[in-house]
Amino acid sequence: MMPALVFGQSPPPLPSIYSGTVTVAGETAPDGIIIFAMIGDYISPSVTVTNGRYVALTIGPPNVSFAGQVVTFHIETVQADETAKFIAYSLPVVVSSFNLSFPNLPIPTPTVTPTPTQTPIVAAPASYSGLVFVSGAAIPGNAQILARIGSDYESHPVLVDSNTGEYGLFVDPLDINLIGRTVEFFINGVKARTTVIYESGVSNRNLDVIFTDFPTPIPTETPVPPTVTPIPIETPVTPTETPALTATPVPPTKTLVPTATKTAVPPTQTPVPTATETPTTALVAPVPPTIKKPTPVVAKTQTPTPEPPTATPAPVASTPTESPEAPVAEDDGERAGTCNSTHSDTSILGGAGNLLLLFAPLGAILALKKSRRKR
Repeated sequence: MMPALVFGQSPPPLPSIYSGTVTVAGETAPDGIIIFAMIGDYISPSVTVTNGRYVALTIGPPNVSFAGQVVTFHIETVQADETAKFIAYSLPVVVSSFNLSFPNLPIPTPTVTPTPTQTPIVAAPASYSGLVFVSGAAIPGNAQILARIGSDYESHPVLVDSNTGEYGLFVDPLDINLIGRTVEFFINGVKARTTVIYESGVSNRNLDVIFTDFPTPIPTETPVPPTVTPIPIETPVTPTETPALTATPVPPTKTLVPTATKTAVPPTQTPVPTATETPTTALVAPVPPTIKKPTPVVAKTQTPTPEPPTATPAPVASTPTESPEAPVAEDDGERAGTCNSTHSDTSILGGAGNLLLLFAPLGAILALKKSRRKR
């Protein structure tokens, strides 16, 4: 079994080419007639009749679905008496003597000559410029001037220069019926004494507009917008880290211990009273005086600078020499001892001991100074 032909995918068929004579109502067709062919909704390219013949009318539908359908020939809306059948061949088909006859030519459609439309006549714009004068007052700020022609036209307002009073105004009503009518000028609804006649396309550059009944403007209070009090925005405070205190090592301070220095204190010589011989009836043996041994006193002195203990030479305690027993007083009483007596019972050793006791402290001091100098 042959597979079904899919027209959408098949290549277009090869064309058929027709040529021949053309007659209309039995007569040779005039030159310039246009002929074309149709297969269903397919329309071929057209050809022109020359000398009663048409040449190379090519019929090539887009796909093979048109194969086997009827081919008709036309002059505009008039169809020829002859028809053909389109056949898809493997080679182009040339039909050179396919004569066509038409019953008549198409009836021409009468051409309607358009009636020329009359171009509307419009009025040209007029321009006015000059100075604005206000009697007894100054031109208000932002004053706008405009022109009116009755109730039929009103121009666009323009600003008046408040410093110089200059203005420039265009009047463009377009309506020719307004030509010749009165043009009036207004500022803020107040009519000027000056008027002009509207003329199409006129330019008047020296038209001064005078206002005599211009009202004194009432000052308008300018609303003062309320002042917005800004709401303070709390700024987040970032907590600051307090640095931890670092203990600084403090070296221990050595406490100075005062050293006791033995200071030699010279012994104080105790005066010994001299025994006075008292004449008595009975002979009494004299008692020798007792010499007290001095006790050395040690004084503790605190010194700021620690020093090793200094060996201080201890004072040499003088051993008192016992005096020889006093001789027994003679009976004659001539040697009785007195303070002023020239006779002395004291021995030489006793006197030397007394001198040694007197000079012993001085010797101790000198020995101490000498030992310090050696250090």
